[in-house]
Amino acid sequence: MSQNALVWLPVEEAIESVPCTCIDGRTKGMRYSAAGGSFAIALHIIANVMPNATDAEIENALLRFSQHVGPLYYHTDEAALRQWLCQSGIHPELDLHQLDAKQQEQLLASADMSAHVGCGHVQLMLNNPEKYLVPKHITAAGIRAFFRLWFANTPRVTFEALAGEHQESQALFIESVDGAAQQTPLRSADEEVFFCHRPLKRALFDRYCQILGVASEAGRLFEQHNMLAEHTLHTLAPHLPKSHLNVGVQS
Repeated sequence: MSQNALVWLPVEEAIESVPCTCIDGRTKGMRYSAAGGSFAIALHIIANVMPNATDAEIENALLRFSQHVGPLYYHTDEAALRQWLCQSGIHPELDLHQLDAKQQEQLLASADMSAHVGCGHVQLMLNNPEKYLVPKHITAAGIRAFFRLWFANTPRVTFEALAGEHQESQALFIESVDGAAQQTPLRSADEEVFFCHRPLKRALFDRYCQILGVASEAGRLFEQHNMLAEHTLHTLAPHLPKSHLNVGVQS
């Protein structure tokens, strides 16, 4: 990866202002990423430390992520979004921000249907709850809770629908950033790749586990999620080469 594919930011600014998007290569602009984005990270932690959480508790836990860690990011793709809208009796060209309360409830009623989930990692979570260590009811409740927060215009709750087909050329992992810890590279390039920034991903685990009062669990849950992210890539794109990089700090 060339140096002009990287944008350097202070670590605090990156975590607090830039959404941790999904690894999906169709994502545009400056980004750091993890499988399923920050939404999947939050749900993985919630499921493991709050296995009996109610819907209200799950929504509150997701809100706390957006308030105290960083942007809560969830995505779909345009095809899944259109199907979701059509099957909910809503015109597929209608902007989601224009939905009234009744239409919002129509959407939420089927938000957790596999065909309506355009994120491959979250869809695998739904379809394989034992493998992904997140009970199906928690993933389903989490998706509905996310949209309730988003419909309410909750600050730092971010949703997008990605356009087009997958055209990734490789899976690229930043494993470490050598040198000073005050700044970190984010990716900004035209080439479509699956991308994961593991040091910043680990920071999200550390911060959210601290907020939930389970700081000692962060390392274990981070390694679990890494394993499951690898499974997602193997399932969805087994043909792609993988690159693991240690990046030096900009002089």
